[in-house]
Amino acid sequence: MEQAPHPSFSPDGEWWWSGTDWMSTVSPDGRWRWTGAQWTPLPHVQGSGYRIPRQVIRDGAIWLVLFGLWAPVVAVLALNEVSVRVFLALGAPLGAVAVLSTLLFGGRLGRRGHWRELGLAALAGTAELLFLYGVAMVVSPDPNNTNDIAAGAGVVILSVPTLLVVASLLGLGGLVGRWSPRPRRFRCARPLPDRGPELK
Repeated sequence: MEQAPHPSFSPDGEWWWSGTDWMSTVSPDGRWRWTGAQWTPLPHVQGSGYRIPRQVIRDGAIWLVLFGLWAPVVAVLALNEVSVRVFLALGAPLGAVAVLSTLLFGGRLGRRGHWRELGLAALAGTAELLFLYGVAMVVSPDPNNTNDIAAGAGVVILSVPTLLVVASLLGLGGLVGRWSPRPRRFRCARPLPDRGPELK
């Protein structure tokens, strides 16, 4: 008896070739993954409660490092009163890295439909920036002993604008990732599965 050919998957493992179109390996409800032979429950939905996928945690940790790297560098440069040329030469590239990494991370989340995780990432990025701001204010020279009060007031005032900026960058990347073209590399004649959640 001739066996059906094994389906081909995209390089990122998020799509499989049905014979006529690329289909998502994850079911619409986000609870099942198509392995090529059967539907299996995703690890983060087994059992009770919600769990962030491990890959999202890994990517998010890398993003937070790149996203917040500019803040301590800029704070040190400001405290040492360096020239504008030095300030821009060091601060501008790190700022560009922060923006680009945010767009890319948002794109990865949007491509996989992780909108809940995107919202959590916006909160995490905002908290990181506000924390770094508070630390920078506290360690700054304070002849009048008022930096702690100013830091608290600044965190309250800047929280909403910071959240809007971070969420906008992540959301923009997410939309681009969501609507970016699907991969078109592999071809394999494979009928649609007759068991498991229906893919659309």
